[in-house]
Order: sequence, then C-alpha cells, then structure tokens
Amino acid sequence: MLTNDTKAVFEGWVDISVSGTMRQLIGLLFIIRQMVVCQITGDLRLNNSTRYYEGRLEIYLNGTWGTVCDDHFSDIDAAVACRQLGYRTGIVVSSNIITDGFGIIWLDDVSCTGTESKLMNCTYTEKHNCGHNEDVGIRCVPLCLTFGNGGLSIWSVWSSCFYEGYQLRTRTCTNPVTPYGGQFCQGHFAEERKCIVSCYSTM
Repeated sequence: MLTNDTKAVFEGWVDISVSGTMRQLIGLLFIIRQMVVCQITGDLRLNNSTRYYEGRLEIYLNGTWGTVCDDHFSDIDAAVACRQLGYRTGIVVSSNIITDGFGIIWLDDVSCTGTESKLMNCTYTEKHNCGHNEDVGIRCVPLCLTFGNGGLSIWSVWSSCFYEGYQLRTRTCTNPVTPYGGQFCQGHFAEERKCIVSCYSTM
C-alpha cells in the first residue's frame, strides 16, 4: 500500500494493487496523480536561477536531463528554446549568471533558423568537446526599454498546463515613447502558477 511518505517515479504505465476504504483509495488516487510527471524526449527546462524565466538550459533525452553546450549558441537559438518553453522570445546570458551543470552534455553546435517550434528541430551534434563551464544559459523574459516611464499591459490569459506542471501568463511594455527620457518598465513581465498534468495513454 502506498502512503503519503512514498516517493515514486512512474515512467510509462504500471499496474498496482491496493486495498482499503473508499476514502483511502480516493486519497491514494490523488497522491499518485500528483506524483506522475510526464516527460517527453526533447522537453526543455531552465535550472539554477532565482528567476524562473532564466537559467541553465537543460534538455530531456534518453530518459535523462542534461545540458546544452554554448558553442555557437546564439540569441536565435535562445528564442527558439524560449518559445518551446511558452515564452515570446529569449536571449543568451553570460556564463557568470549561471553555475556549471553536471551529468550529460546532450547537445553541441546548435544552429536554428529561428522558425523552428522546438530546439530538437534545429541542427546540432551530440558529440562535443565541451565542459560544464560551457553550459548555455538563456533569459526568456527580456526587460522592456522605453524612452518614457514604462507602462504595462493587462495580463494575458493563462497558458495551457506545461508538462513541468505550471501555467504561464505574460504582459508587455506598452507606454508610448516620449522625448524626455525615462525608466524601465517596473514589475513582473511573467507569472506562473502550479497546475496538474494529466497523462493519457495513446495505446
């Protein structure tokens, strides 16, 4: 019988046998649903940052998360990665903003045209000569500059639930330009909230 203290990772579909009262079984179903995380080959995530919209870029391949080498990785490549993550665009950030990763370095020499919907649709090589000091970092919500003090639009609708278990909404800088100088838009450009990922069998 699974308990609240049980930690498990379900990869694929498994059969389990349980017993107990209806209330216990309903509670168990809720626990299992919370524990299931669906990862798909080519999924991306940002890691190692206090800002959820930037960090070390990681990709899920062969059942394992790994990093991406920064060789030839450009803002065009960052924009593709950010769009896959649900953001509008993105840029490469300096390596001193993120710390070195660990484990497998999956991709090197990534080159995108800018029209791809996923990073895996870009050209790349899996052979590399990189160390983790070359792990690429990206920022997916760039600051908005205006010549007048920045004004923010209303929030967009919440996105669909990403595989990582969160939804995103964004807003943009909309204040018109003035000739007197100004400041950055103040406030958050993106917000996220947790959501429940439902996994469905395609069999």
